[in-house]
Amino acid sequence: MAPHPHDEHVPFDADFPAHEQLPRQTSLTFTRTRTDDGRTVIILTRHDGTPAGDPLTSASHVEDGYRFHDIFHLAHATVLGWSPVTRFLLDRKRKSDPRADEAEDGGRAIAIEEGISALVFSYAARHRFLTDINHIDQELLATIGHMTAHLEVSICRAADWEHAILTGYTAWRQLRDQGGGTVHLDLDQRTLTVTQS
Repeated sequence: MAPHPHDEHVPFDADFPAHEQLPRQTSLTFTRTRTDDGRTVIILTRHDGTPAGDPLTSASHVEDGYRFHDIFHLAHATVLGWSPVTRFLLDRKRKSDPRADEAEDGGRAIAIEEGISALVFSYAARHRFLTDINHIDQELLATIGHMTAHLEVSICRAADWEHAILTGYTAWRQLRDQGGGTVHLDLDQRTLTVTQS
């Protein structure tokens, strides 16, 4: 297994109350359904059945499976221990520290992570969605490094991002092929597993 960025570091949220930490083990389910107007959407729910975020379409003229893209944020949380989007989805923002809440978990950090997700998806779409790919272009990884240079995740190396991206796309391909599924996150082991719903 690839070394973890925090081998010498405690998790980013270790000093925060438990309800503000990313859950170390949790499961979420991606369910495909149709809206009243006939659009296909994905609904993400927590293990207790409550929704996590809004229903997602692929938001594209081409059906490319982007509606499953929250899996990339979950992979970032699992492998890097970082994902402002996952914090938002799971109500785990660090509100007890206004500076962390604003700078690390707020709108700009969320926009940066969404930008990374879209940027990598564009790259992946040109490379068979990373099927049988073991390495990511260094220029792309360097761009991600520049985008996150002012954030806590900047301590993570390019190899850590590569591991997170490949983990996310392995799960994304399973969800796309199955039309959904349940994702099991283990942040301690840094593993993400997909099963049928």
